[in-house]
Amino acid sequence: MTDRGKSLAMLIAALAIFGTNGVVVRLCGLPSSVIASVRGLIGAVTLVIISAARGEKISFKGIAPGALARIALTGACMGINWVLLFEAFRTASVAISTVVYYIAPALVVAVSPFILHERFSPVRFACVLVSFAGLALITGFDGSATGAGIACALGAAVFYASVIMLNTTFAEVDYRVRTIIQIGVAGLVTLPYAFAAGGFAEAAFTPRAIIYLLVLGIIYTGIAYALYFAAFSGLEAQEVSILSYVDPVIAVICSALVLSEPLTLTSLVGAVLIIGSSIISEVLTTRASS
Repeated sequence: MTDRGKSLAMLIAALAIFGTNGVVVRLCGLPSSVIASVRGLIGAVTLVIISAARGEKISFKGIAPGALARIALTGACMGINWVLLFEAFRTASVAISTVVYYIAPALVVAVSPFILHERFSPVRFACVLVSFAGLALITGFDGSATGAGIACALGAAVFYASVIMLNTTFAEVDYRVRTIIQIGVAGLVTLPYAFAAGGFAEAAFTPRAIIYLLVLGIIYTGIAYALYFAAFSGLEAQEVSILSYVDPVIAVICSALVLSEPLTLTSLVGAVLIIGSSIISEVLTTRASS
């Protein structure tokens, strides 16, 4: 398998985990703010333990101060992204919040030629628009959004786009090191929000909830984000942003199968649009590179 093929495999694996995240969160039953803060800290510790068990030395030596600062900044952006997205879910409908949030890939495509000096591709931009249309069909609109909710979702989208772009600027740093820093910082950033929002005060830490929280921290944060960030070394930001639309498709399918939430014909059409545009983008990119 080529380096590009490995990067694609890692990205798809990470997106498959992300896509089932909602089901596990629902089963966990803890407040979202608690999950957001604790999962980052557990994920960081998980990566340290795994690296130690495999005899892999985690060293921060040799990392340029500028790169270290950007890695920490990416973690902060990730944490703020979590906080804003959860706040959007609280003050607006999940459907509209999700649609607004997934403007992020379009933002990446629009600004990456200017910031990251990636080649602008009208085809990729068209694929993002088609994917966005598919996502709109999947989530739908219920008209319950508020101005504050939309603003929070837009803010989350900006910080999500920042995470995607920033992660392409320090590919020379070992992905384990940068992932530990990023998700650790994200957990620390969201911790004050969890306390301020009263999440820990109302959380019921039953054995069942603790088990699901550990699963979310170990698998859905530590391992998943390690795969996700490792994939950046072999892919462009625009490719990652387009393929990220596979995540909500998996989420819709899992919610229908596990939680018995309805999967309508409109949702199926939306899924086809998202997956189809991602495949077209990948085929065209592969042809162009060859």
